[in-house]
Amino acid sequence: MNSQREQFLNLKVTPARLTAEEVAWYLGFQAHEIPILVAKGLLKPLGHPPTNGVKYFATTALTELHRDVKWLTRASDVIVEHWRDKNARKTNADAAFPVMTSTTTESVDTCGHRQRLSTRRDSVATRNNSATTRRNSPTTR
Repeated sequence: MNSQREQFLNLKVTPARLTAEEVAWYLGFQAHEIPILVAKGLLKPLGHPPTNGVKYFATTALTELHRDVKWLTRASDVIVEHWRDKNARKTNADAAFPVMTSTTTESVDTCGHRQRLSTRRDSVATRNNSATTRRNSPTTR
């Protein structure tokens, strides 16, 4: 446990308002999870802070949430759901953008000049097949 967190948690009287990092320490969450809880409406900052400004939270409201098992369960579920959705979007985005691969072949035109022809293929399967072919074919270096 980091020393600042330990000192904060050992205070006999907590301050009336807490920063997001202190809220995370107090409620048992990670600091990067507090903005998720704010965005989902489970935590409400004091006043009307700017979007990119420091947000403070009332200790009295947090004390009630600290003791509320149903709220803690909901907050934990929201965090899990957030990361599940984010990971699913990441996986779907990878599948939505196929990888461009190209193959080059040589041919001789009617005048006897060699030409390089390039064909492009847009598919993940092609990329996988190309990788397998490269691994299995002998290469000269």
